[in-house]
Amino acid sequence: MTEQDNNARQEPLSRPESKTPDEPKKMYALGIGVLAATAGTLKLSDMPAVQLAVHLGMEVTVSILGLLASLYVILSKRGLPAGAKHWAYGTAGLIVGFWLKT
Repeated sequence: MTEQDNNARQEPLSRPESKTPDEPKKMYALGIGVLAATAGTLKLSDMPAVQLAVHLGMEVTVSILGLLASLYVILSKRGLPAGAKHWAYGTAGLIVGFWLKT
């Protein structure tokens, strides 16, 4: 082995320090603020037909993906932690409740 190989083994890899560690938190807070400010301003009757179709398509797509993921966890025979099962039951209940509401 060469000396360079020995030095490479001894030096751990380090991540470069982030200059803006609070940037994701700021974006998250901004997103929550925008959602809170615009809550209840969009009504389905104000939407054109194409937007309504896209809106319904996204609701169906997200619901199917969420139900598939939660059913996989619920029906899985693997030794999953209890928290995963709780998440799965909660997600399935949320989606069923959403569709029963509409």
